[in-house]
Amino acid sequence: MENITKLSDRIKYFIDYKCISINKFSLSVGASNSYFNKILKDNNSIGSDRIEKILRTYPEMNPEWLLTGKGEMLKDSYPIRLQKIIDHTGLSVERFRKTIDSPQLLFDDVLAGKYKLANKTLTKIAENYPEFNLDWLLTGQGEMLKKENTTPTNGIEINPINLNRKTQDPIKVIQEVPLYDLSATAGLVEVFKGTQRHVMVDTLKIPGIASCDGAIYVTGDSMYPLLKSGDIVMYKQIELDKLFWGEMYLLSVQIDEWNDYITVKFVQKSEFGEDYIKLVSQNQHHQPKDILIKDIRALALIRASIRLH
Repeated sequence: MENITKLSDRIKYFIDYKCISINKFSLSVGASNSYFNKILKDNNSIGSDRIEKILRTYPEMNPEWLLTGKGEMLKDSYPIRLQKIIDHTGLSVERFRKTIDSPQLLFDDVLAGKYKLANKTLTKIAENYPEFNLDWLLTGQGEMLKKENTTPTNGIEINPINLNRKTQDPIKVIQEVPLYDLSATAGLVEVFKGTQRHVMVDTLKIPGIASCDGAIYVTGDSMYPLLKSGDIVMYKQIELDKLFWGEMYLLSVQIDEWNDYITVKFVQKSEFGEDYIKLVSQNQHHQPKDILIKDIRALALIRASIRLH
């Protein structure tokens, strides 16, 4: 994260990260509706008592970052690690809570840093989300995801994307998947139609995953750390009426008459109604975006990723 020099700008950045209004933030720390509106508008100073209230209300915030702009915005704490697990699943907090049968008030207290999850709840997470390393959740040691289905000895890591899917896809012993270079094509739609075969740069022989139609290189950091720029994702084309909420998709979205936006995102229900979907990044510094369903020109389910070391 770039260093944000002004305290007021850091507060605004945190408010945007929490996806709450300035007024709601003000009330949460015992200030009037207009208090932080004025602070952010005029870049006024903030009293130490108010800063202490902010840090008590939002224990996940790194005090050094708030006061000086140095370091990361969030502390590596138990609630933060739990929130990272929730974000990784692509589910809302409420939906995730229901999948592990945790009472709402207790789960809210866990996310607030007051308690830790009970052993029976941890067992439920292990059953429903076996890809997560619970030692990492409890201690912060190691990696969030277990290193399964990988081939580290030859420098290539193949990760089937498992987001607790409710459907079971047939696994192929081995298959050849075409790898496309989208920088040399007129767009994802043309690749899907098969009119841009000349942009196929290679084929990948992949064992032990469900059927795929193609593969492309990832660009950007919106899905970091799950996906890094330069990783390869393998996809299966689907129709819009076959969309499952919370899954990871490759999309081509029309932004004007001549241009499309190609991206990999989690897809969730939108608060704007049935005509919209919400695109959610893994990287917490990228804000969710609601788009019209009618603007989606191509859609594919992400089956697996490949990382070269």
